[in-house]
Amino acid sequence: MKRTVLILILAVFFLTLAACNSGTDIPPLKTPPAPEVFTGIVTADIKGPTEVPCPFDLPIDEVEGETAFCGQIVVPQDWDDPDVTQITISYVVFLAADANPSPDPIIYFEGGPGISSIADLSFLSNTFSHLRQNRDLIFWDQRGNLYSSHLDCPDEVRDPRTALSQEDLQATLTVQAESPHPTLDPALLEPSTIYDNPVEVLEKELALTEFFALTNDPKANCRNYYDGKDVDLTKYSTASSVRDVIELMEQLNYEEYNHYAISYGTTLALETMRYYDEHSQQDLPRMRAVVIDGVYPLYVDSAEMGLIQPYNILRVFNDCEGDPACVEVYPNIHQRLLELLKKVENQDLILNGEVEITLTGLMSLLNFGSTADPVSLVFLPRLIDELERGDTAVYEHLQERVNTSNVKELEGVQAADVLTMDTENAINCNSRSANLDVNRAFELYRSFEAPQLIAEIIPVFQSISNCEAWGLKNESAPLPDPVTSNQRTLVSNGAMDPSTAVEWGEVAYASLTNAEFVTYPFAHHGASAITDCGKVVTKAFFDDPQAELDLSCVEDIRPVFVLPGDDLTKLSQ
Repeated sequence: MKRTVLILILAVFFLTLAACNSGTDIPPLKTPPAPEVFTGIVTADIKGPTEVPCPFDLPIDEVEGETAFCGQIVVPQDWDDPDVTQITISYVVFLAADANPSPDPIIYFEGGPGISSIADLSFLSNTFSHLRQNRDLIFWDQRGNLYSSHLDCPDEVRDPRTALSQEDLQATLTVQAESPHPTLDPALLEPSTIYDNPVEVLEKELALTEFFALTNDPKANCRNYYDGKDVDLTKYSTASSVRDVIELMEQLNYEEYNHYAISYGTTLALETMRYYDEHSQQDLPRMRAVVIDGVYPLYVDSAEMGLIQPYNILRVFNDCEGDPACVEVYPNIHQRLLELLKKVENQDLILNGEVEITLTGLMSLLNFGSTADPVSLVFLPRLIDELERGDTAVYEHLQERVNTSNVKELEGVQAADVLTMDTENAINCNSRSANLDVNRAFELYRSFEAPQLIAEIIPVFQSISNCEAWGLKNESAPLPDPVTSNQRTLVSNGAMDPSTAVEWGEVAYASLTNAEFVTYPFAHHGASAITDCGKVVTKAFFDDPQAELDLSCVEDIRPVFVLPGDDLTKLSQ
């Protein structure tokens, strides 16, 4: 977590102790109740898919058993030891609207990891309604998610103090407040940079984790809880979910399937394609077409999470250089941006005798224009051109836009409110922790062409500390090889995606021998599902994967950059 968050946590802890001495009531923590079906380990011998009553309200206008039905299958917790412990995987099928639909359904791979697609059905069924016209849609919860053997560590286990009565809690906190307690070395909260020693930065993160575990260690508490429930956290991984989805397709027994994946779902979809490629001799369920959007392959270094914003910024200037009108008036603008960043890094700019421009302030505008506000994006090349010449007109104009209340936030596709954090931690640690190498991370950051734009370096170290706390940290290892597949695939990305970089989609696309690639301008995470253009292109691809893609709607929405002399106020309306 960021330093400011750590400071807030520390402050809340000691304020809580002080509240005990003052007699202030401390309310117990509460979480929503867990679902009562589709969870846990299976002891009965169950074979084949089982249709069950939906344990939730279906979206309006759906009739259970007529337009949609719910079910579950049973799979091994450990696919390498399939006869020991069994778990449930839950799914929902929305039947196509047409009376004579295409025989090949679309099965959706949700992101996260840990986000429940079943718990978000109202949103997803509406989002994908254009695909349901002529195809069944299958939504399923990956293992560990809300309705598939949910990793649900109770609050009273995570923090035993939450099970105390108000009186006992007050007494416990009073004793803690009156007892000597460890102090946090302020040096641990000092911000780190890419020029620090990576080993020392990691040691700081591990020390912080240890300090916060002194009062309560939720990860150790939950790890012991899962052990007692015969839950093997090492089996909650991308590799296990690959086998789960293949088994789900096998048991549902459609003739063939289309896969649609967004965000972490693309990790799972790509690894499923790898499994198919490496097990081509097996009689596996047939795949017809795959769409991956917001792509995050396992073979992209986890440290690249710190480069998403820098990539988005630099792409704006690369797009300008690819636009005849823009490059004519702003020649070599990419390199000029890099030079201005170096200049501002060394010394703040004072323009017009009073306007002070810091690196932080400039980065804020670049981030805003490249990721948050489509209207501001087209101003960025002119911004750099003006600042070089000492002009602040665009700078001040964009500052006003940052502060305005009517800037529309771009829509994303995922619902974080149905995220299971324990599942996210387990799958990320089991699937990606071997790729967490602090020295390699710093080599990546230091060699990046615009290191001034890198603001997030701590998440890599936090991930290592987190996985060690869960007991799931693997040794550092080379990144996996890229997925090579001849499966017909559409690789999609949003140009303003704050969660996954277009460049990662390009990495995946490079080794897919039968793929198409598209980037949607002015679009956020899940662009193929949330933009009109993305929906048109995606449906056309599923309807006829072999046909030449009509990307005219993409060309129609490409950025038209603001040129010198253009009226700033008029263009921002």
